[in-house]
Amino acid sequence: MKSISTLSLAPVLLALSHAPLTAQLWTPFSPTTIPTARSEHILVYGPTGASPAARGAVMFGGTDYTMSAQLFFGDTWTFNGQSWSQRNPATSPPPRHSHAAAFDSRRNVIVMFGGWTAAGILNDTWTWDGNNWSQLSPTNSPPPLVGAAMAYDSLRDRVVLVGGQVNGGPTTSATWEFDGTDWTQATPLASPGSRAYHALAYDANRGVCVTAGGATTATVYEYDGTIWQGVGSLPNTALTGGPAFAYDSVRERTILFGGVGAFTGQWLRQTWEWDGATWSNIAAGSPPISAMDVGMTFLPEIASVVTFGGQARVIGGGTITSNLTDGYGPATPVAAMASGGLSLPGCLTPPGPSGDFAQLPYVGLELIQHVGGFVPGTVPVMHWGSVNPGAPDLALIGAPGCFFWQTQVFFVFPMAAANAQGVSEHRLTMPASPGFAGLNFTLQALAVQPGVNPLGVQFADARVMTVGML
Repeated sequence: MKSISTLSLAPVLLALSHAPLTAQLWTPFSPTTIPTARSEHILVYGPTGASPAARGAVMFGGTDYTMSAQLFFGDTWTFNGQSWSQRNPATSPPPRHSHAAAFDSRRNVIVMFGGWTAAGILNDTWTWDGNNWSQLSPTNSPPPLVGAAMAYDSLRDRVVLVGGQVNGGPTTSATWEFDGTDWTQATPLASPGSRAYHALAYDANRGVCVTAGGATTATVYEYDGTIWQGVGSLPNTALTGGPAFAYDSVRERTILFGGVGAFTGQWLRQTWEWDGATWSNIAAGSPPISAMDVGMTFLPEIASVVTFGGQARVIGGGTITSNLTDGYGPATPVAAMASGGLSLPGCLTPPGPSGDFAQLPYVGLELIQHVGGFVPGTVPVMHWGSVNPGAPDLALIGAPGCFFWQTQVFFVFPMAAANAQGVSEHRLTMPASPGFAGLNFTLQALAVQPGVNPLGVQFADARVMTVGML
């Protein structure tokens, strides 16, 4: 592995430039082990348990309407970008379909809510930590829902849930937020309208949740924590049935695939990209055969969207359920994979601020990190340096139970003032030099906080990252 000290960073960090966006292509994966065909499942990026830093696509639940309307899957699978592994957790949620989930990257868990089970429609909340499922007991919860959609807003440290069918009946426009402990019904100044079986993704570059489909309107809405605003229209038609959404954090685009036309009934195997202002139709490679209820997520380590399953139309008008895995990513393989999942504790008691990369580091592209747990208004400073795996306890300087995980500090950058949720943002465009591919850095934020310890300094969890290259 290359160390940061092998290169002089100062000249290039003073003159940064974005690398051009790469051409994208749909290509099939060919895993040897294949999960059972399904639709209306969750496929979410999150922890896989292979190591403390390991992440990939996590799949749970689903159904196959071609077999039975009362078929509920309860198996858990993980996909690392090449192969599927069936997991055998000690505890699992009841089998279900039409549920919703999102990856809470600060706490490194997938949060799952509701869905249709053999016992009816539920409003239970579960988390997946990479090895096991745990049911939570929040004081407040949304009503029993199917067809809701969820995304994690890392800038506000909230899981956002919107829409769905209440008890499988009327659709709702309600927005709920989960803070890791409890659900709260939000009161935005405007709503996106009632909808179900729609798509929702979080755009980390612009700090908004984006939703589309699930209603007889083609309007695309974005939510910043205060208001849902119509920002444009789907380019082809309103989509009622199961479009898939995923945010490509490497290229800063929201990817939409599939769906059923609200007025035409046409199953659309189309790929569109939304950059916050313009839709672009992408016709590259062979897209998935399915067009409805496809599971889709983005794997930043391989810079690719991954899909599994869904329903497809066949000649004659019949329907089949898919068990195929497809990817939408760079036309040429990623030259070096990025990573940033390994977290090192800043303080043990009380725990220090923590966060994660909203966008992983790639040569020539923007890195975004959100760190939460600061006092609102605090201006932390982000330290870049080489990792010190044997960082000592800082009790001798007045910070017992705290650690500074760098042997040498190379750069210090002021971060944005912490918002009302105590989250601060750090952004930096990585140098466009190929020589940075594979470099390892450690990022750790510090903030002056009188009274937190005798030293008066908060030590956030450190993140060890590897720079990737497309």
